[in-house]
Amino acid sequence: MWLNPLAFPRLRYLIPVAIGLMFTGFASPVSAQGNLYETTLNVVSFGGDYTRSQMLAYVRPWEAATGKVINMIDYGGGINEVRSQVGSANVKWDVVDMELSNMIAACNEGLLEPADPALMGDGADGTSVSDDIPAQYMHECGYPSVIWSTVMAYSDEAYAEEKPSGIADFFNIEKFPGKRGLQRTPAGLLEWALISDGVDPGDVYSVLSTPQGVQLALDIATPLKPYITWWSSGGQPAEMLASGEVSMSTAWNGRLYSPIVEQGKPIGIIWDHQMVEVEYWTIPKGSPRLENARDFIGFAMQTETMANQTKYISYGPVRKSAQALIDDAMKPHLPTSNLDTAFQVDSEWWAQNMEHLRASFEEWVKPKTDDIDRAVRF
Repeated sequence: MWLNPLAFPRLRYLIPVAIGLMFTGFASPVSAQGNLYETTLNVVSFGGDYTRSQMLAYVRPWEAATGKVINMIDYGGGINEVRSQVGSANVKWDVVDMELSNMIAACNEGLLEPADPALMGDGADGTSVSDDIPAQYMHECGYPSVIWSTVMAYSDEAYAEEKPSGIADFFNIEKFPGKRGLQRTPAGLLEWALISDGVDPGDVYSVLSTPQGVQLALDIATPLKPYITWWSSGGQPAEMLASGEVSMSTAWNGRLYSPIVEQGKPIGIIWDHQMVEVEYWTIPKGSPRLENARDFIGFAMQTETMANQTKYISYGPVRKSAQALIDDAMKPHLPTSNLDTAFQVDSEWWAQNMEHLRASFEEWVKPKTDDIDRAVRF
């Protein structure tokens, strides 16, 4: 029996759909999801200027070259989310940007796919990968990407005459008064406190390996407590310095480049004993888009793409062959150009000690009566 579509208006919309299905067949959820897995990659990073640099240097060029799509996701670091996804066999993240200490911890727990050295390849100038990337940067669970550092910075307007120039100045409230911005973590603060008090940089981790050494570092930092403003995201230090909320702050060096150079903010950097670290690309164990993840990382590890990232953020590439491709105007702003007194963070040590030191640190953070009295007077 023929049905008049005018008598049943909704049939006007159903008939074309039915005809289409006769020729194309039903699209199953499985095939649709399979296609999604082939064309989409979930890449996780820290947001802000850093993610922007990755978008422009790696993500957009890889998408253009492959025709596939990357979904960038911001996170705050750590390994809890990766642990949860792997533990539940519900892995949604494919590539995760990790700090070395977190990568070591995740690797030790079996949360990451093993790294394939073949993905890194030789340098664009023919330098073998073993000569192009320092051996100490290689790891069984990740691919080294950028060299970055935590530095101390100050407001030019807060110190119109004498400028702070060393880490000891950060701890000297009397000579350089004002609020201090600090990331809420013991990493960096404990090392800097000891070095500012005269402990040889080569002895820092042996000192911190004792309860007395940890207490010494916290005691050195205690005079700062009434003046501390804690920060948690990379863009906060520059904002706090520019607004006058703090006079000095620790900061990730790459998050200061745009405010200083491009926006002209009155901020100065103290390179003395910068805390140098290496960042890594990692793949969570069980990524459903493993081949795409490896292909993206292989692209990101190329000499030209590493050098290209320095156009957008002042982090140094790990490849030696990339140095010749970096714009001369950018080089003074890179950690790799200011290594005279640089302090190499021992990420393996932090991977082993962060949990119990964080407990001591958080206990120290709790305000005491003397701290409150001092803050009121200030």
